[in-house]
Amino acid sequence: GVQYRKGTRATLFDAGTGPVETEVLDRYALPIGYHIEGPAIVEETESTTFVGPQWTADVDDSGSLILQKREGGK
Repeated sequence: GVQYRKGTRATLFDAGTGPVETEVLDRYALPIGYHIEGPAIVEETESTTFVGPQWTADVDDSGSLILQKREGGK
């Protein structure tokens, strides 16, 4: 199968809580319809997309990443 996950990275969201192990995904391998629950880091050659802890991301029919804040998210 295709491998989307590249591993994890310690990511600091709040200085008071310390780093959190965050999933790192390969942008080019994500299929149409793929759903991401933040936190996550989506890497590609030209840029990096950060999906925060209160966010989700979906790969739409054109291959674009659509990010949305969860209800009640900050």
